[in-house]
Amino acid sequence: TDTFKNLAGEPVSVADDFGSIIVVSSWASWCPQCADSFPKLSEVTSEFIDKDVVVYAVNRGEDAYSVERYLSTIQKPDNLKFLLDPTDYYFRNSTGYAMPETIVYNKKGEVVLHQRGELRLAELKETLHKLTE
Repeated sequence: TDTFKNLAGEPVSVADDFGSIIVVSSWASWCPQCADSFPKLSEVTSEFIDKDVVVYAVNRGEDAYSVERYLSTIQKPDNLKFLLDPTDYYFRNSTGYAMPETIVYNKKGEVVLHQRGELRLAELKETLHKLTE
């Protein structure tokens, strides 16, 4: 079974994106710094749109209603793939301990960057440029 759901509550298979470069940022509505990462993730999504890079914003264990209500209070980027992770499976299995956490996986599925805390855009872009050259 799929762990993730989209904002409409439909199951999402991230396996469809295996073989791409995948950026995953964990977030929650109770994390004030997390919303600051959304515009940066949106910028990455736009800049690498033709480079086989997929960007996910994975919520940590909150229900769809809470997530939607929270996202309606901020400027939610339209180009970000927001995923719900009702059981917090991803964060618990990614050695997460800070918020937000942003992880980049290369096309082989190996972790090539793991940022804990505030998303550092320059470092993230530098890593993605190296992977997409």
